This record gives sequence, structure tokens and C-alpha cells, in this order.
Amino acid sequence: MKVLELEALEFAACVKPGDRIAWGQAGAEPLALTRALMAQRAAIGRFSAFIGITWSDMVNPDHADHVRFTSYCGAGHNRRLAKAGLLDVLPCHYSQLPDSPHGTLEDRRSDASGRRLAHGNVAANRPIGGKAGGRGHYTAR
Repeated sequence: MKVLELEALEFAACVKPGDRIAWGQAGAEPLALTRALMAQRAAIGRFSAFIGITWSDMVNPDHADHVRFTSYCGAGHNRRLAKAGLLDVLPCHYSQLPDSPHGTLEDRRSDASGRRLAHGNVAANRPIGGKAGGRGHYTAR
């Protein structure tokens, strides 16, 4: 296990072009990580992100130059992406996602959600951004 300061995290080393990623939504969005990810998006290349409700401005239409955004809703700040035609909204209710005819959640699994990054000095994998906007050490797996 390698522990990194957030400033030393290079997303291109763990997120590859074509990967699909996801992170916590609303108050659980890992703001420091999503800010760094969006700042480094050009170094990664084209990838996609499954996002939930966003309360922050960490994703915006300018980020669609390298990121394809998908969600189950256009709520919160997602509406900026939706208005710009840059958000693919799955045509189903949140509770229907596991059985959606648009692919199962397993089909839409993320390549870099929790499996490769965890907050703090922890032994178990868990979703990135255990604390919204938290700073500190991040563990690459």
C-alpha cells in the first residue's frame, strides 16, 4: 500500500482513457478529489463519470471536453450539464437502476470507485471521499 498526499496524486496513473468512474453524491461528494480529478482530466484522456445529485460546482460543462457524464437525474448542479446537452440521464427512477433495461449496475460498474482509492490510513477498500471535501492522505491500491 502506498500513501500519497492529495497534491501528489496523479489520476492518470490509476484512471485510464475509457474508464468509468463514480463518486459520492450531494453531501458525500469528495470535493478535494473531484476538484483534482477535473483539473487533471486532460492528462487522463477521455473517460466517463456516473454522477448522482451534485451540490458543488466540481463538474461543469467545460469538463465535458474529456469527461462524458451520466446520471440518474438532472438535479442540483447537474442541471448545468443537462441544459448544455452534456449529461446522459438514464430514463428510469433511482430505485429502478439495478433492473434498468439500460444495463444493470454491474454493466455500469466503475473502474476507479473505491477499488483503487481510499481516504485515510485504512485497511479496507471503501468508496473514495469518505469525508466530503476532506483533505489528507489517500491510499492508492
